[in-house]
Amino acid sequence: MNISFIIITNGKNDKKLLLQIKSIEYQKIDSFEIIIVGILSDKVLEYCKNNPNILLIKDKENANNGSLGALRNKAANASTKDYLVISDDDMLFSLNWYEELKTYYTDSDFEILTPCVKVPDGTRFWDHCCYMSPKHGHIILNPDQEDDHLYMSGGQSWIMKKAVWNKVKWDENLAIYNMKNLADYAANKHNEDTDYSLRCRENNIKILHNPNLLVYHNDATYTSIGRVVRRRQNGADHHWCLDIKLHPNIINDIINVLMKNRADAEAIDLIRKLELDYPTSDASKVLLDIENQMGGKLTNSKFSFNNKEYKDILERIS
Repeated sequence: MNISFIIITNGKNDKKLLLQIKSIEYQKIDSFEIIIVGILSDKVLEYCKNNPNILLIKDKENANNGSLGALRNKAANASTKDYLVISDDDMLFSLNWYEELKTYYTDSDFEILTPCVKVPDGTRFWDHCCYMSPKHGHIILNPDQEDDHLYMSGGQSWIMKKAVWNKVKWDENLAIYNMKNLADYAANKHNEDTDYSLRCRENNIKILHNPNLLVYHNDATYTSIGRVVRRRQNGADHHWCLDIKLHPNIINDIINVLMKNRADAEAIDLIRKLELDYPTSDASKVLLDIENQMGGKLTNSKFSFNNKEYKDILERIS
């Protein structure tokens, strides 16, 4: 396969962007290019200079305006390969990503393919998911589930043939997170990514999913609970609670306060810590109850305070 990696950036994630580039270079792909468009930091410019596989396109205006569709259209237009990987600047490719892609490619041709996306704590991010589905609503699906309202979430390193982009381009008038509230959802309003997915489906382009094709959304502030994603506040990751040494009853009181104040991710982290420190407690049952309230358990989503898979990627490419 010959692949163009389309990466958009606002210039604030240069460390993660450089890790992503290294994870791509690790794959040993026969024919590839990396096209980075947006605000380019000095570190990125220095690393990428004189690299024939990397094309840099400066576009400060669209990056500052959050016009992700415009950035992606610009990069796709400059691409020279048959397949496009649509990525944000904080993604990380697993060590066997290309080998798995080649295996899948020989078994099943595709126009659009979504990978399994995880966050550093091992839980899944928005990957094989649906939006405005009469059956499921807006949730992450299990690998074997199907829905007529699938969408490709933002820049989560999903893949499409360039022929798809030639037919369907991003709406440059839609910015990221265009949907502001539940009223917009009820009125069938769309984000930049769900709108693009909708128009692809309307053009009879099928969205396939490979649960073995793994990438990481390299942002540890996120975690999934049941079938939805939540974000920890103040830039915290899943390790924030490990040093807390309190009686379980006090921790339960803190959990209740967090839930009442909609700090769902932090509350779940504390329940996970209770489950780890006190295996005989009711923490496992509480977690299961919450997962059921949020759509049910995902079969390939497993939380860990020490995710070896993620650490192995970082160690190998650093």
